[in-house]
Amino acid sequence: MKRLLILIIPVLALLVMAAPVGAEEKHGNSPDKQVTSQADHGKSADAHSRVEDRKTDSGDREDTSEAKDTSGDENEHGAQRLQFYEVPTDGTWDNVTSNQVDGRVNVVAPGGDVALVIQGNIKSGLEADKNYEVFVRSVSDSSVDTFTTNGNGHGRFHVNIRSEDLPADTYEIQVAINVAGGATVIATPRDPLLTVTVGSDN
Repeated sequence: MKRLLILIIPVLALLVMAAPVGAEEKHGNSPDKQVTSQADHGKSADAHSRVEDRKTDSGDREDTSEAKDTSGDENEHGAQRLQFYEVPTDGTWDNVTSNQVDGRVNVVAPGGDVALVIQGNIKSGLEADKNYEVFVRSVSDSSVDTFTTNGNGHGRFHVNIRSEDLPADTYEIQVAINVAGGATVIATPRDPLLTVTVGSDN
């Protein structure tokens, strides 16, 4: 019996000594994981911050560039571009000043069923939330389109004039914007006018 106890006691002692070591090792892994988790969280926060910075940078920025006279220029689609100018109060498109507004119009004669395409984008020179009419010299005696500006006074229009309504010929184009039922407020240059050839052979 004494011999059996002699053999059992050392074994128990070894087991008792081994248990705390294992527990400490297991417990010791936890702080390391916490440190790693905190580091990963920091990386995530930095990445999120960079994303937010990019969102801020991609926002609208104020356009401080000056308006450029692009009258007669052609864009990449072959459209001729005209600059809008102020017209004196109660004036007509025969009396165009040299004061540019932030507005342009593209004119193209594609041929086929559509004789003429006139597309304008105006960001200044017009009142907010107001109705306007579009007139085109040599093409029609009446307005060819109407549009309403938004709360910032910006307005756009797009006109397709069909070949059946505009015979093949050469036209001198001027585009004017009138208050609905009223006077001209802005217009493209009166001199020179834009020469456009309309027809299947243009």
